[in-house]
Amino acid sequence: MWYLIAIKKKSLKAIRTHIQIFAFLKEKKITSDLLGSKFEKILNICPREEDKNSSLVLQNKIAEEGSKDDEINAICKLRNVSATASNVEKLKALDMEYQHLKEANQHFKAEQVQRLYQYKAKKIIDESKKDNNTNNFNNYIYQANIKYMDGLGIIVHNKQDNFSAFFKTGKSFICIKDFKRALPFFIRCLNWSDGEFQTLSRFYFGFALSKTELNENNSKLILHSLCSGLELFLQELEKNFQKKQNILFSENNYSLFNLEFLEAFLIIGKLQRSFKIHLETIKPQDSFKYCAWLCCLALIEFNKKCPIDKDILINSKLLQDLIILLIDAHYNLAMDGNTNNLDKVGIKNLMNLVNLMRSLGNKENEHILKIQEEISQILVYSNIEEFYFLLLLGCSKFELYDFLNENKLESDSDRLNELLNESKETLTCCYQMFEKPLTEELINLIKGQKWWKKFTQAKIEKKDDQKFEQNRPASSNKSKIKDSKVTQPKSNIISKPIAKKNPVQPIVKNSSSSKTSQKNTHECKPQKTMLENSQPEKQVIKPADDNVEVKLEKNDQKVEIKNHINKSILFNQCQLYLARVNSRLKQYETAKEFYLKVIEREPKKQDAYIELASMLKKNNDLMGAVEVYSKYPLDLENNRETSSDSFEDAYICGELVSLLISAQNYDDPRLTKYLIIWAKIFGISIIEKYIAILDKANKVNACKEVYASVHGKSVDDPDLNQFFKLKGWI
Repeated sequence: MWYLIAIKKKSLKAIRTHIQIFAFLKEKKITSDLLGSKFEKILNICPREEDKNSSLVLQNKIAEEGSKDDEINAICKLRNVSATASNVEKLKALDMEYQHLKEANQHFKAEQVQRLYQYKAKKIIDESKKDNNTNNFNNYIYQANIKYMDGLGIIVHNKQDNFSAFFKTGKSFICIKDFKRALPFFIRCLNWSDGEFQTLSRFYFGFALSKTELNENNSKLILHSLCSGLELFLQELEKNFQKKQNILFSENNYSLFNLEFLEAFLIIGKLQRSFKIHLETIKPQDSFKYCAWLCCLALIEFNKKCPIDKDILINSKLLQDLIILLIDAHYNLAMDGNTNNLDKVGIKNLMNLVNLMRSLGNKENEHILKIQEEISQILVYSNIEEFYFLLLLGCSKFELYDFLNENKLESDSDRLNELLNESKETLTCCYQMFEKPLTEELINLIKGQKWWKKFTQAKIEKKDDQKFEQNRPASSNKSKIKDSKVTQPKSNIISKPIAKKNPVQPIVKNSSSSKTSQKNTHECKPQKTMLENSQPEKQVIKPADDNVEVKLEKNDQKVEIKNHINKSILFNQCQLYLARVNSRLKQYETAKEFYLKVIEREPKKQDAYIELASMLKKNNDLMGAVEVYSKYPLDLENNRETSSDSFEDAYICGELVSLLISAQNYDDPRLTKYLIIWAKIFGISIIEKYIAILDKANKVNACKEVYASVHGKSVDDPDLNQFFKLKGWI
């Protein structure tokens, strides 16, 4: 059953049922986030083939559904609900009728109404799926939220002060990212006598506030609230690891998969940097290290519960959110508040981070794409004459433009045009410097871009601030630091700041003593710097491979890079992105030239063939697209194997066949050739539609040749001739 239905209204006994449904649906949502599309495959029950294909069964089903709809409309009419009313009103009418029949002891009729309710609810969901409508009703967490609001309505009706219900309702709003509606529930829970849940309520209040009204005035309040909850989280997390209790995700307030706690470390670090607030409990660098460390622990736990494969990586929302948090934490660590004068280690860290983002292929997240763009800008600003940096910048700007434009997330057309033009300028510079150094004109082209001017202005302002700070009296500096300190909020359970004297140690299994654990502690783990409450050590992220060497000149103005990656591959990528940029700018001839250059240098680069052919199709040049696809070197020897190469070849064959049929060029010898190759890879059934078109056009010889070649026989084979007679081709 997808849902429990027809719960009696305004009954205190029903509260528990509503809460149980809420827990079940929330668990379903978390499992869906964990498994992605695999979870939907598990839930889907495939209908039997005879039911699919039988028209009689289909007619009976339609008649049965029509009679059920008539019954529903009749019941709605009894309850003064019109047949044109909304689905919600109809479900309410059925619920009222069910309760009435149940109270009258007419259980048989009540069960019939219950089945009608189930039918109607399921039909609503099926219709929303067919329309590809991702509305709230078809989302597990929205359903869970509705059920908890039902339970809360009963509590309010009976004038009860149930803090647990208010807390869970607030959390359900956090899950659906409705932070404004969550705030009042957590405010009510601040009077909770239970110290633990009062601290949790304070944490979620601060978290919701940071998402709705983040400004300098309430920044200290947010920090107070988040710090108190995070210390409790770390303490309980250690206990959970030691006990190893099997608790449902929805009932575990301290799970690593509660990403609000992990994100809170990011918020604390960013707040301190943005508003220059000094905390005795935790420093910005330490908060980012904690976030990265906990994300790594969460990924390890994720892999234990659900081994990560390509399908999970693409479809699991929870895994994607964890990766985004991890990248964000490492980005803030690598930046260290300094964007202008990066040292050797800083350049390496940023390069490793941007390479990680590009290798994950996560081009469907605006935040990640913006981080990628900013890192690329910093790298170019450190050395404008580096080919690899310019290539990263041009590609990142184009990918951000494509994402914003396709998803219609940017209403400012000037911003989109700016991204596209800057991408073209950067990639043009990259293309020109492949064989010769950049000219002064091209360098000025980059320096004339908006982001470069902003970086230069920020650098000047930073120098002015440093001079001002140096000239200030020492007493004024001390008073400023003293005034900006944030004291730990009072709490029934928290009496000590995070890791000031007795910090929460990382979870280490089978640890014999504190001395041995300190010896084995990695230099990048956050607890060491928090324990000493001193300036954290410089984080060193080693490169993933030895493809990159970075050299910093003495004047700290220019960073040189020795790149051992094949420059020819990078140049091909530059030409491919230039082709894409020009196609978006509707400069089709220039785009075509670059696509053909990519194909010439890398004949098996499928993206170039597909994108060029698609561009020509849009301009109604079908035969031009055919000519492009015809240049692709098919691996004819392996076309029977189910390898990735043969499937890629099959896509090209399918596109060629489709184009030739659309152009009605039935006599083209390439048509039969690619029909045969396509059928050999996927089977004869894949081309039956096109064979029927050729048969209708009286191209019998082509049909016979295709069938004979696919089966590896001669056209004159007796068995095939018998088949051809049945088809009417002889």
